[in-house]
Parts: sequence; structure tokens; C-alpha cells
Amino acid sequence: MGMVEHSTGRRDLRELGGLMRGMPVTAAAVGLLMLSIIGIPPTLGFFGKFYVVVAATRVSLALAVGAVVAAVLTLLYMLRLYNIFLGEPRDGVVGHESWVMTTPVVVLAALTTGLGLCFPVFVRFVERGLGL
Repeated sequence: MGMVEHSTGRRDLRELGGLMRGMPVTAAAVGLLMLSIIGIPPTLGFFGKFYVVVAATRVSLALAVGAVVAAVLTLLYMLRLYNIFLGEPRDGVVGHESWVMTTPVVVLAALTTGLGLCFPVFVRFVERGLGL
């Protein structure tokens, strides 16, 4: 959001829309990061949420349901937030990308996706090392 504010000079989400046109790389990277936060496979965030739900079921079904509800709420507010990239620009506000601000977001999006894809291999490697 700091990138969006820096690019547009706006903080109010109601004033923003259609930013994908001027910030396509940012929109794609933010989308991947949001998928990870929500816990969608194959991102790294999926495995964190998955293990939390599995562990919660061992303690209490109510706790596991609470973890799933929290994941659904995360999905809902992330979708609302992503709306700033969709549709038509509002009030003529058009964002622009700066490589200085976009590069770290792209690197993080690539890492969360790449590590998510490699996570099962990593787990098997650790399990063999521990003799499990």
C-alpha cells in the first residue's frame, strides 16, 4: 500500500481503482502475495495455514473451525483491497511503477511462490535427515 500511496498520492481506497493499467507488474506481484496470505496453494502461505489447521484439529474442532473462519475473512478483506487494481481509474488517478519500489515486491512474490512449489521437497529432505 505504501507503493500505491507513493505512486498516486492517495490513501483512501474509495478513491482508487484501475491501477492495474499503470502498475501491471505491481498488481501481479501483489496478487501473488495476497494468494499466499490467504493460503492458496502452491504459495508458501498455504503450508503455514494448512499446518495451523491440522494442529488445531488435534486440540479442538472449534479451534480448527476458528482458523478456517479466519482464513475466509482474510480472503474477503484481501479481495476488497485488490479492487484498487481492478476496474476503471477513479477521479483520473493513475498509478505508475518505480523499479525501486516494485522490485522488492516482485522478489517476495517470486519467493513465496517458488518456496511454496519447493516446500514438499524441502520437507522430505528434512524428514530424511531426521530419520523420520
